[in-house]
Amino acid sequence: MNRIFGLFLFLIFTSACTGTSSSVIAPTLIASTATIAISNVSATVEPAATGFVYHVAMRIAETGGASAASFSVVTIVFPDGRASVATLTTVPTTIAAGTAQDMGTIDFVDATGTAVEPTVAVSVTYADSAHRVATATSSAAKVVPLAAQ
Repeated sequence: MNRIFGLFLFLIFTSACTGTSSSVIAPTLIASTATIAISNVSATVEPAATGFVYHVAMRIAETGGASAASFSVVTIVFPDGRASVATLTTVPTTIAAGTAQDMGTIDFVDATGTAVEPTVAVSVTYADSAHRVATATSSAAKVVPLAAQ
């Protein structure tokens, strides 16, 4: 009886191991090894011929410490979801692993704005040294209107 039971278990085990699987294994996505933090965001605004010009300063740091991060476009996002893009240079800006850079003041044109937005957030899409892409977004910063000249 034990012999029949053992043979039964053996057949179940071998059929389970030799059966084909119809499940698909998804590829593993590897996250960016660089991590960007955007801080010290300050913004002023003034009227333009059409819409407004926002002057935005920020500090961008690579906080992961494992890889540099490169980017060439910075975006500001308004509370209503609209955005304005500034291309920094034709050569990407690179923040070395574990370092930070003050970006100075970058001008963003909001040609469709009909009123000054009270806040803006900064978003940067960057690539690590292996070209894996990620996006970082700052918290909202209050916009200060410049006095009319």
